[in-house]
Amino acid sequence: MRVLHCSNRRISTPMGMIMIWTFCCILLVCMPSTSNHHSIIFGQAMALSSGATTSRNNAKTTLSIRNSMIKQQPMPLVGYEADKIIHRYDRRPLEVGWRLNSLSLPLLGWYMALLMDKTLGIDDQEAVQRKRGMELRLHLVRSGSVVLIKSGQALSLRPDLIRNKIWAEELGKLVDAVGSFPDVDAMDIMKGQLSDLLPRIQAAPSAIKQKKKNPSASSKLTRMVAKDPILSLFEFDNDNRAVASASIGQVYKAKIRRGPALEAAIGKKAADHWGGRTVAIKIQRPDAAAAASLDMYLIR
Repeated sequence: MRVLHCSNRRISTPMGMIMIWTFCCILLVCMPSTSNHHSIIFGQAMALSSGATTSRNNAKTTLSIRNSMIKQQPMPLVGYEADKIIHRYDRRPLEVGWRLNSLSLPLLGWYMALLMDKTLGIDDQEAVQRKRGMELRLHLVRSGSVVLIKSGQALSLRPDLIRNKIWAEELGKLVDAVGSFPDVDAMDIMKGQLSDLLPRIQAAPSAIKQKKKNPSASSKLTRMVAKDPILSLFEFDNDNRAVASASIGQVYKAKIRRGPALEAAIGKKAADHWGGRTVAIKIQRPDAAAAASLDMYLIR
């Protein structure tokens, strides 16, 4: 099986302290209990919190500002360049504050639920532990944070560190059960990445003739694939839907169609080589690049 890659490039607020303390509390729950270790964690938390509260001014985030932040494009960088990431987000306190709050509040609520379980004396019950583990996994998934999801995947391999095998089992589901983004968006990304093939296909009108399906008998996604000259080069499995998804992207299984359209797109020799082959098409999540750079800034 061959693999094709498609990608899409496109505080200090008081909540800063909440997020820092939340992460510290989670570490206290997950890590083995040693007083020296705890004192170091809380000492670092106090230093980070005090430094954060004095480094920037509080800001009011309105709906219009939130919408404008969501529409911002990710950093035009390839690879990890810490200085450029710091320079970019130091000038965007509202964007940083919004992201910080969106990550910290769900984790804070989850930790409060752990404290309630301990108060009620039900924290040792397997059903309760599995519920909390599932909630933690869903919080990481809903955050859309590549960094947090990857961290959860790593922790699932070390149940000795998180001190809970049930939580490790739940976090292990982050490997291939993160949830997919809309298939229509994925197809748009694929069209954009392969757009250099379109002029070649259009230059050979006879090559783009495809069998038309009954529009009333197919879904919007199926019609989109059938009508597009680039997407119709592939015969997708699973009704044109993703067969697997993970933290950074999702995968489609397809067979490359033989015929004049493929020859016009990549040449006869390459078409003879690739035609009829089954491939896995990996498409990166639209917001993966922007989320990763911002989350790395928050960690630093």
